[in-house]
Amino acid sequence: MIELENVHKRYAFGETEVHALRGLNLKIETGEFVAIMGPSGSGKSTLLHLLGCLDVPSAGIVRLDGKDVSRLSEDELAQVRSKKIGFVFQTFNLIPTLSGLGNIELPLQFQGIQRKQRSARAAALLEKVGLGGRIHHKPSQLSGGERQRVAIARALASDPSIILADEPTGNLDSEAGDTIMSLLSQLHREGKTIILVTHNPEAAAYTNRSILIRDGKVDHSAPLSSISNRKVQHVAG
Repeated sequence: MIELENVHKRYAFGETEVHALRGLNLKIETGEFVAIMGPSGSGKSTLLHLLGCLDVPSAGIVRLDGKDVSRLSEDELAQVRSKKIGFVFQTFNLIPTLSGLGNIELPLQFQGIQRKQRSARAAALLEKVGLGGRIHHKPSQLSGGERQRVAIARALASDPSIILADEPTGNLDSEAGDTIMSLLSQLHREGKTIILVTHNPEAAAYTNRSILIRDGKVDHSAPLSSISNRKVQHVAG
């Protein structure tokens, strides 16, 4: 599904050049549920941008479904994102003036889906995430956990094969965080490839594999695969 080969990413700040990624190699198979962890400044956010086709590497290759997306134009990258990738952010990124229904309909509107169809799909997705009774509530009328569930429903609007979740439990209490991780686990069981960026080992415990990023590379000296997946098994059962 996703493969990064000897990927470098450099940013120029005046005369200073920052190396965010330094020859990173990574492969994520179709249908995996993966956690990406690492200290601040390790390159996690840069890696997420490349995985989500929000940016391209300075050197190296990024393949998605066997296709090299490293040198695509902005328009081509936007097409890949709209068809294949759904995003879930720590801060929800919902439009405050729109209802939950309206927030989910918006990306479908950009894709030219007719109003009746996009409204029906948005309502079905809100039902899927347990908010069928709150479709007309605006973000200010929802709890943090409910807002994140709306954000997950929005990420599913175009039925992407990949969900990228950037610290999705970071602004939530432990109960709401568990609800969100249980929902992501359900989506994984339904066949979605899910990539979770997190500092939280309890969130990472829901995934099947954890990858430690340090100094712009995958750190193989301290594998995190020993993190318990008992929560995954409990939710699945």
